[in-house]
Amino acid sequence: MSIAFIPKSLSNQVANLPILSIYASAHPPTPVAGPSGSTTNQKTNHWVLYLAISQTESLRLDPSPGSDNTMTLIISKKSYLYSNNAVKTVQLTCVENLTVGNVVEYLRSSNYIKYRFSTSGQGCRYWVNSVISLFSPAYITVGSQVQEARDALQVVWDTHGKASDIEQTGIVAGAFYSDVSYGEGASSGGLSSTQPSTESNQFPAKYTYVQNKQYFWYDMGAVTPLPKCPKNEWVYNGEG
Repeated sequence: MSIAFIPKSLSNQVANLPILSIYASAHPPTPVAGPSGSTTNQKTNHWVLYLAISQTESLRLDPSPGSDNTMTLIISKKSYLYSNNAVKTVQLTCVENLTVGNVVEYLRSSNYIKYRFSTSGQGCRYWVNSVISLFSPAYITVGSQVQEARDALQVVWDTHGKASDIEQTGIVAGAFYSDVSYGEGASSGGLSSTQPSTESNQFPAKYTYVQNKQYFWYDMGAVTPLPKCPKNEWVYNGEG
């Protein structure tokens, strides 16, 4: 899936709106899913991002898993800067003249809207943390706020906004992915048509995908063009 504006007409209405600030915000804790839809005693927070478009309104970016755990990024307009029900919120100061369209297009072009949650449906904390890293320092200007947000994402917050009275669970990573086609068979010299497994410790840092005579290297889903080379093959870089 990709991005879903609610309502659909919102997409055309907000692209040029300036963003005054960004907020990373945690919902109240919910039980972690167990096998076959059961729940466990562990809990986690669902995290979202809010883009403040005025002193009283925002757009919420909500990374939501579908039936196959593939993310839909739901964007909706809210009549507040962030929810009153949030148990933890960190403000992130952004650059001047940043627009909603800039943010949405950057997420698209960086491949951050193609994301799959873990089998237990977790992964929003990891996605939000990754997006904050993506936005810093190009869009988010205060390094101490970035670190504050990263530290907050490591913690499970209770309904009172405290961490001391709840069992802590670590961030569970989902997986970014790209819709690409692969070459026809492996060849010598370290070239292969097979996509490396996301479970491999050689992915993503040591693999490059080549498409339409351009290198593309994988850094947690961020696809960056590099110099020309033969097309449609994975290249293993032994030096990483």
